[in-house]
This record gives sequence, structure tokens and C-alpha cells, in this order.
Amino acid sequence: MSLKPMEEKNEEEYTITEEREELMIPPSSDTKPTLRKSHFLKPLINPINQSLPKISHLSLSSPNNINKLLKIVNFKGRPKPLKAWETWVKDLQQTHEIIWKKVGIFHAIKASIYKIKRDNELIMCLAEKWCPETNTFVFPWGESTISLEDVMVLGGYSVLGNSVVNTFNNSKSAKIKEKLVKSCYVIKKKNRSKQLSHCGWMYYHKGRGGEMEHVALLVLWLTRYVLSTNLYITPNVFDIAISLVLGTKIALAPAVLAPIYRDLTLLKEYITSYNEKDGYAYGDDGSYLVLCAPFQLLQLWAWERFPASSPKPATLMCGEPRAARWHNVMKLKSASLRLDIESAADSFLWRPYTLCLKNWEFPKFYCDDERWVLMNSEVGDDLLSFVRCLRVSELVGLDCVMQYLPHRVGMQFGMDQDIPDFVARSNSNVELAWSSYAKPLEGMKLYLPPRLFEGDVTVQYSTWWRSPMLALENDTLITYKRRKRSSRKVRTLSRIIKGPFGLSFEGMASPNPLNIVNDMDSDAGLNPLNEQEDGRMYASIASEEVEGKKVMIIDGGSKHSEATHIGQETERLCSVLAEDNHVSEDEIEVVMKHECNAPVDVEDENDVNGHDRITDGGNKRFEATHVGRGTKKLCSLEAEDNHLGEDAMEAVMKHEYTAPIDVEDEKDDLKQLEARGLVLESRISKLERLVARYKVAKLKSKV
Repeated sequence: MSLKPMEEKNEEEYTITEEREELMIPPSSDTKPTLRKSHFLKPLINPINQSLPKISHLSLSSPNNINKLLKIVNFKGRPKPLKAWETWVKDLQQTHEIIWKKVGIFHAIKASIYKIKRDNELIMCLAEKWCPETNTFVFPWGESTISLEDVMVLGGYSVLGNSVVNTFNNSKSAKIKEKLVKSCYVIKKKNRSKQLSHCGWMYYHKGRGGEMEHVALLVLWLTRYVLSTNLYITPNVFDIAISLVLGTKIALAPAVLAPIYRDLTLLKEYITSYNEKDGYAYGDDGSYLVLCAPFQLLQLWAWERFPASSPKPATLMCGEPRAARWHNVMKLKSASLRLDIESAADSFLWRPYTLCLKNWEFPKFYCDDERWVLMNSEVGDDLLSFVRCLRVSELVGLDCVMQYLPHRVGMQFGMDQDIPDFVARSNSNVELAWSSYAKPLEGMKLYLPPRLFEGDVTVQYSTWWRSPMLALENDTLITYKRRKRSSRKVRTLSRIIKGPFGLSFEGMASPNPLNIVNDMDSDAGLNPLNEQEDGRMYASIASEEVEGKKVMIIDGGSKHSEATHIGQETERLCSVLAEDNHVSEDEIEVVMKHECNAPVDVEDENDVNGHDRITDGGNKRFEATHVGRGTKKLCSLEAEDNHLGEDAMEAVMKHEYTAPIDVEDEKDDLKQLEARGLVLESRISKLERLVARYKVAKLKSKV
């Protein structure tokens, strides 16, 4: 049914987003503020009549303490898949896939068959940044957290349904539970054990068929892969498994996220105490900190958002959950993992799931254009799920209740960020906590940002956040360093590109590459660079002064766009060519940018993937990719002027463009190049967001 328009006086009660014009600035940037219409998650603080909240200080351990802590912290959550688990899942999928999809656990069960190799050092470095008061990570460049959206996308868990502590019971469920209890007694007697091991449970029930085998599979799945309650089968998940088998949807996402928050808080307190006592009195008496939360989800969260610190993911196959990208992937070795995280201001991906990925199907709540939605009975479960991710609430787990504060990390959902307000707890009892989470959504007004939009922060938020951080920058424990940003505010979305060393990066494929600037008011005249270009010819070219240099701005009019960055090696090449050809470096740079942006012909794809070896005296060897079409044209000009063959000139240019690689260190250098490539991909991923914002503004201006 459709609801009547809400009265203005009651609008605050029916919306979790706030719209107003504000001076906005990108996070970790020194560019000039822009006045625009912005959208924020509530509640927000009013600096006029409220005092500003304090920011949690960063507390870091010495590298030696981190290594010692890794020896006395036991991460028991989410063990690796059992050998016969995958075959059992596939066998039962044939007959129970429909019910799995109905109750929202299909992708979660599929994700449990993949092995995620642990990176405990990464978890420890993230725990250092954890703030127990806000349940967020406090980085020098901003605030972030693992949210319900991450648990829903990466884990496949539902945010809708009944609570895990208040499952539905009837006479049929009581009979099934009675049979489960009897099977426990039989297995213990058969194995002569007081405990029910996971393997013993699986091999007893596997292949028996019927409803009991289905329930037994879900019991093992919940115990071992979801809630990680124990290394043995325990009856506290029986009611949940029976409810799922009978078709009752259970909200597993908050039950999974709550223990992650809880164990991060325990780990942060443990690290703080360890630092204060210089590592003494912990571990020396044989005591260990045992953590049972499914930290593999936190690890995937970090790998998705910190590309520079992440290994190269596998190709996602059709129908696979997103977690399959990281199956059996080796962690990336880094000598300065903490530094990589602290200096990730420009490469951190606020919305990694909105980027195009081969065989990745976007959730339906990611829309190409912004819109306001009124929640009513016609709204589907996908949109209802996204609303749950945006609203402040309490997360109810099996044995804990934790506070969920998404309004502190609005940029993770495509919103802008202002100073968040304090939220009182609603956890005096489980029923009250669950009521805060399951509050009715009927009549709520919701703003949905464009999929490619990346939010900014208000000027007052930037001042509030940076003040204590600047005071800490000179601290010996703080190794955070700022990266220089362009004077232009550029937002891009990554695409499949070929780097200078032939590396492939998955992302958005743009049919017509183009460069675009923030200032769209200047008139751009038509000036084709090459009228012999193929059918995908650029529509227009404009020029702009950027940091004292005149560059070309190419507008192809396509929906998706990206910027080509001229690196140091290319700048050096431009300088050499400009001197030899008696032209300015700016003109050479424009040609290089145009040719790098030119669409790759099918005939040239094999050339792009090829490699040449150039030997220097037998001691060093240089690895270079085939030069682009623009460089080939320059090679031809150089060859004529210097009376050399084009092949010889091309070899010289390859030598200029590439850096030497030692034979012994080639593997390590390749890993560094892959990491640099991932950083490049994330930086490229920011221009298209500006394009989306510009098009929305342009449409509004026309209206």
C-alpha cells in the first residue's frame, strides 16, 4: 500500500538521513571546500548548542610486542572447512537450495566451503585502531568499521528475520529437537567420547537422507562456520537450525557481527594492558587470550578496502559468492603493515562492493541514480536489508549485545559525514536490545545515493577530526604520513587496465575513456586529436591549467570515466622527447595522455600482453611491456630525426621507461608491483564518482 505524504513536523521521526547544503571537503585533503547539497546519516551533533565529543587517541604497540602478542592470542573462530564438508553441502544443495534461498542462507552456506588463510598480524594491527566506545576503527585519516553491509555481502548472512535467541517453536520443532538429542547420545556412545566432535557429527549424519540430515548439516554449519560457539557440537544452536529447516528466516548477520565487536574490544584491552606492563605478566604464566569470533570476515573486510595491503584475489566465477575471490589466497608479506594501513588515506576504498567486478552481481539496493524512497509494503527485502544497515541499533548475539553506530561511518554507505552525536545504549535486557534492531520501518523516508558516489566530510568535521591527530603526528609511535593530492578533486572508478609491467587489475570497463575536471563551467571546443581514430572517437577536448601546467581534458560523453595518471617514468620520457623534438613538455604530455587513453583495438591486445627482455651487459635484465600506440608514433619521429630503425628506437625508449630488476629479487619486486597496481586501481576508482556527481548536478541545473 502507498502511504500519505508525511507532515513536515513529523518528518524527523520518519527519516534516518538528513539533507542540507554544506561546505564539503574530501577526507584527508587540503582542497578548497565546495558548497553543495549533502546527505548525512542521523543522529548528528549541533555544534551551536552541543559540545564536541572527544576523539579516541591512537594507541600503538611496538613491533616486538605485536610479535609476542601473536604467540599468546589464540584465534579459534572459523576453523578451516572439513574435508568432506564441500561434498556434503553440494549433495544437500540439490534438494534444499530453494529453502536455503527462502530463509536467506544460501550464499552463506556456499561461502563456508572456501578456505580463507588467516592473517593474524593484520587482525592485530586493526585491533590497535579499535575504539571500544564507538565500535569503530580510529585511523589518522578517518573513522571506519566492519558493518552489517559487510557481513551481508562478504558472509552472505541475512539482516532480516527473527532473533537467534527468540526462535519459533512448535510441536514439530520439539519432535525434531528430541531426535537430535537422541543422536547426540548415540554418537557419544559409538565414539566413546564425552564430547561431540565436528567430524563425528558429520560422518554419522552424512548420507542418511531426510529431514534429520538437513538439520544436522545446519547444526554443524552454525556451530563451526557461523557462530563459532565451540569446537564441539552444542545444543544451543539446535533451535536455530530447526527454525531454518522449517522455513523461518533468522537474522544471522547481527549475531555474527556482535561477537566480532566483542572480541575486538577484548583484544584492544589486552593490547593496551600488555603495552602498559611492557609485555610482562601476560603469557608468562601460561595464560592465553582465546577469541572465538569469525575474524575471517574482518580479514576479508580489510582485504577489500586496503588494496595496497591485500593479496591478489582470484577470478570470481559465475554464481560464486564474493568470498570465493579469497579462497586459498596467500597473505601479502609486508615489512611495515601498520604503516601501510596508516598511510592508506588516498587508497582506502569506502565502497568496494559498488565497483564493477567480473561475474559479481550488484545487490539491488545499489542504484545508478540517487532517489528518495518511502518504505511501505511494496518495498522488497533487498531495500529493507539496506535500511537495517544504515540505522543505529543494538546487535544481539548468542552470548553478547553490542552497539551498532553506522552514522559514524556514513561514507561507507555513499553518504556524507558530519560530526556524529552520542547514542545511549538500549541493552538493559535482550528484548529491549532486539526491539531497537527490529524497529518497524513502515513509513520511513530513505535517501539512496548513486552507486558510484563517494561522500565527503563537512569542514567542521574535518577541523574536529584533524585537531587531535595533528597533535599526535610528531609522536614517535605515530608513523602516519600524508600523501600529496592533486589540486583537482577527482573521483574515479577502476576498470580492467594493463599496467606498465603487464599486470591485470579487475574493475570497471569503460567503453570511452575520458578525463574530467571539477570545474565544468568552462566551454570546451571540439578539437579532435586524430580524425583517423576508430569508431570510438573522442567527442571533445578542452584544456585546463592544473598546478601550473596546461593539460588536455578529453570528454567522450560516456557514462563511466577515468583519469590517466602520467607517472614519473613517463614524465622523464616526455622531457627527453621534448628536448629532442624542440617542443614543450606540456605538448608531449598531452599526446601521451591522449594515446594512453585511446581504446585498445582487438588486434593490439596480444601486443599489450607481451613482454620483451633487454639485457644490459649480462648482469641486469630489464622487463618491459610493449609500448603504446602514442609511444610508437614518437618512436617513429625519433627514428627519422636520428636516422635509426624504429625497432632500435623502441628498445631505447623501453630502456628509458623501465627500471632494472635484479634476477634474485624479481619475485619480491613483482609482489611490490602488484601492490602498486592495486593502489593504482583504487586511485583510478575515484574519478568516476565525480562524473556521477557532476551529471546529477548538470541534470538538476537544467531542470
